[in-house]
Amino acid sequence: MRRDSGVSNIWNSLTDTEKKLVIRYPLDALKVNTAKNIATTQTEKKFGYNGLGDRSDAFRHGMWNAEMVILIGSEKAEMFATAHEDKDITGLEVDGHTKLEHKNMDIHNNAEGRIIGENNKTASEEQLAEIIYNAVYDENTNFIWLNN
Repeated sequence: MRRDSGVSNIWNSLTDTEKKLVIRYPLDALKVNTAKNIATTQTEKKFGYNGLGDRSDAFRHGMWNAEMVILIGSEKAEMFATAHEDKDITGLEVDGHTKLEHKNMDIHNNAEGRIIGENNKTASEEQLAEIIYNAVYDENTNFIWLNN
């Protein structure tokens, strides 16, 4: 087994726009990956899985962006999050919704997460997860999802 296959797999999963940001801001890109791992782990803790187009998806995007704000600032967090959504939007996702619907949902939830990150810069990972989880389940939530 090749030792660099993990890095290669990560690189190949990035959009072209993300690759440009990784080259331009390599240290920030490592922090973006850390934030992604935190978001994935916290989603699994809170929901037991990482879903597509549901509340867990909204939470994961919010958590990822809030963590990025804390780690690299809001401006770069927005750049990396927007670059991540710069992919083919033709066709359907496996849940039957269009890729465009998913992209719009993700961009919206990314922005909501950045707002929470800006307002909670000193929160621990666990505190931030609780804040976002409560926001996702609030009856007046600004987070959106496509599936229940």
